[in-house]
Amino acid sequence: MTGIKNKTLEIKDIYVVNSWLRGLSPNSERAYLYALADFCTLNKLNPEEMLKIAYNDITERTPPWECQITKWFDKYEEYSIKANRSPGTFKTRRTNIKNFFHSHDIPTPRSKRKRIRGENPNDRKGLSKSDIRTLLGVAKSWKVKALILFEASSGISGDDILRFTVDDFNKGLTKVYDKNTRKERTICRFTLKRGKTTKEFTTFISEETVKAIQNYLKLERVDPTPSDPLFTTRKKTKRSLRVQGLMGIYRRLNKFAGWETENGRYNKATSHMLRKFFNTQMINAGMPEEIREHLMGHAIDNKIRDAYFLSNPDELQRVYVQYMDKVAIGPTKPPINMTEFTEIKTGYELSRSENLKLKKEIKELNSNIDKKVEKSIEEHMSAYNDILDLILDPTTKKSPEFEKTFGKKLEFLKKHKNAILKS
Repeated sequence: MTGIKNKTLEIKDIYVVNSWLRGLSPNSERAYLYALADFCTLNKLNPEEMLKIAYNDITERTPPWECQITKWFDKYEEYSIKANRSPGTFKTRRTNIKNFFHSHDIPTPRSKRKRIRGENPNDRKGLSKSDIRTLLGVAKSWKVKALILFEASSGISGDDILRFTVDDFNKGLTKVYDKNTRKERTICRFTLKRGKTTKEFTTFISEETVKAIQNYLKLERVDPTPSDPLFTTRKKTKRSLRVQGLMGIYRRLNKFAGWETENGRYNKATSHMLRKFFNTQMINAGMPEEIREHLMGHAIDNKIRDAYFLSNPDELQRVYVQYMDKVAIGPTKPPINMTEFTEIKTGYELSRSENLKLKKEIKELNSNIDKKVEKSIEEHMSAYNDILDLILDPTTKKSPEFEKTFGKKLEFLKKHKNAILKS
């Protein structure tokens, strides 16, 4: 992985690569560049060298099956199979690589990999609120819970979520009056440009998402500053969580929930499916299409309607609050609320202090017992020695019965007296 990242930096500024990437969105540029770097690393050539070799084969009218470009793609195909890459991953990266050659008018060979008709991602059964509660139940941290709720309540992509900072969240917090519940509630408003299309839009997250993020920042982050990423890789780092890391989180969630699928098949819970949950809930609730599509960062399919729809953030907020409960997941089983956490933490500190005090008392008690036992043994041994001396003293008068009963034992005691006393 590190080698490919270094390769992307190495080839990015080469003219033939730079001209190919020009005009792409940051997300597309990253995906295209990664695939090409992977291809170059495997074949031990840089992009410019590949173009020259491929062009030379064309001008010399080399048979297609003997062309170097055919061998490169064959090698890449074998490598992908050995690496156990899914058909979807292989197809996407191969398409990106072919795009590079096609942009420079170099034809590419067809894939020899047998086409496997995989599952259509749109055929998957959508996530229900119950399913999302299951995900929240198996999530082991507030960070993961917050990510799940963020996508479910806003409908925006994981890639866009990971670009927010702590400051974006704090500045976006807004108090609103909910006519449905007749209560004041706290939501968060974000205005951003979508990474995939650079379309600017405004969206919101629900009150329960806000609470989950606040718990995450308070309990699982160490002194976050306003400029820090909202979601980081670890507790004590300022490094932003990446899309690959988010995908890994969803893979583990599917495993913990018992929803694992075989390689090449789509998992039940993914970032896309949470966006789909938001979209489905809002369609069923009757939210106007233009507003729903705008909140998700989509362009309206009808270009005329899109051109005449001018979004007003305050109006969008009013409509979002009206429909917010449609994407509310409701009671889950969070690990602990803030009041309980404070009480348990205080109780733990008191218990720990009491335990240390008790251990000290036990240690002192054991020490006193040891001293008393030692003193008692010394006193008993002294008495034992006196009795032994008296018995072994030849001047001590002993009855015939005593001599008869203990005669042999007395001889033994006399013989081994010193050894007995030493023991």
